[in-house]
Amino acid sequence: MKLFATRALLVLAVAASPVVGRDRALYWGDTHVHSSNSFDAYLGFNRSVDPATAYRYAQGEPVIH
Repeated sequence: MKLFATRALLVLAVAASPVVGRDRALYWGDTHVHSSNSFDAYLGFNRSVDPATAYRYAQGEPVIH
């Protein structure tokens, strides 16, 4: 009986989850961009890309780096 109750509770929790039935979007390309404000990018000598340039790049605009 305990196993049945556990399984029933798990099924109800998954069914009530807001993620179930939602459409998902898959994004290709560069979605992780560092600017000169990022400490690890600064250590990698990325000191010329300011946040505005990183934002333009993330939108698909051409940038000079």
